[in-house]
Order: sequence, then C-alpha cells, then structure tokens
Amino acid sequence: MSRLSIEEKIINILKKYQWGLTAKEISEKIGISRITVSKYLAQLKASGILSERKVGAYRVWYIKNLAEKARKILPKRIISSIGRAFLRVFGDQAYTIAENVGSAIIDEVYDLIAPLKESSEENVFTTVADLVSMLSEGVKAEAIKLRDGRGIFRVYVEDHVLDSDIIKLLASLFKGAIVGIFKRIIIKSVQCKEPIINQVRDGFEIILEVEIL
Repeated sequence: MSRLSIEEKIINILKKYQWGLTAKEISEKIGISRITVSKYLAQLKASGILSERKVGAYRVWYIKNLAEKARKILPKRIISSIGRAFLRVFGDQAYTIAENVGSAIIDEVYDLIAPLKESSEENVFTTVADLVSMLSEGVKAEAIKLRDGRGIFRVYVEDHVLDSDIIKLLASLFKGAIVGIFKRIIIKSVQCKEPIINQVRDGFEIILEVEIL
C-alpha cells in the first residue's frame, strides 16, 4: 500500500472537519511540522482545492467545495417545520420572534460564515448579501447600494411549495439576519423596512430596504 502524500493527508483530515482547521491544528493531527503544512496549504489554495477565512486572530482552512455545502446553515425543510411550529404556538407574534431568531442565529454562526477580508461601508451591502446566501439551501441574495447609507436587498428563495405564512415568516427571519450581520460587520445600527414579498418563477423573492444609521 502506498503512503499518503502530505496533500492527501491534509485533504483527508479536512474532510473530517468540514468547517475547517487552523494550520496548527492540521499540523498536530497529521504529525507534520506547521511550517511544512503551511507551505502545502498555500499550494492547495493556489490550485483551488482549499480556501481560508479569518476567525478572530486565526486563519481557518477548509475544502472549498465541501465547506460551501456545509455552510448552508438552515435546510429549508427544517425552516418549514420550525415555522409551522412557531405559527401554531405564537400566532401573530411568530413574525416578531422570527426576526429576533434571525439576529440570534447570526450571533451563533457568524464566526463560521464570516468574510475573510474586512468590509467597509463601501462594500458592506455586497458582503451582507453573500453571507445571507449562506443561510439556507436554494437562497441567493443580491444587494444594490444606494446613496446616504441606504441599500436594497433581493433575497430569492427557490421553492414553489411553501405557503404564504411560512414565506412571511422566512422574510422576518432574513430581516433579522440582515440586521444582525450589519451590526457584526460595521458595528452600527441599521433600520430595515418591512419586507415586500413577490411570487416569481420557481420560488419567491423578498425585497428589503436597509439604512445605516
């Protein structure tokens, strides 16, 4: 049996830890010096196999394709089931609660989806849209930056079976998530208007207007 190369050892260990590991953690787990591991990590990144993100003072390495799948935080089926439970238990209050839950989810998972590069107010709308797209499968968010710290988000959700109450609940969840991401990135409060929901082909879109205060 042939011995595994260093690249194969790195890839195999990162398959087990899809959220990623630091160079030090990889070094310890595969028994190879950190300097050598760092060299091979750079090569694997250059070849498009690995990517990295900054988490606090550390850089976390992960397999690009696997991580993109793993970073879909909330499967739509789970969202739908939780949404129906929310509506049954909380009634009309469920929408306000969903907004708070959206913000709380960001507090819990931000380090996992945080952008590698720091964002300024110039590109923050695009960065927020990219992070919102990671929250669930079949979700794609786009942003248009307007003047005076204002912008518009279009969150497209690929689904044609969710009923209107669940869609409205999702809109509240995304509203809270967007506000939570803004607070994390630029440490400023934002005002988000009530979502506008439109039925589109093979799904629906949620339009939200945001203003940085």
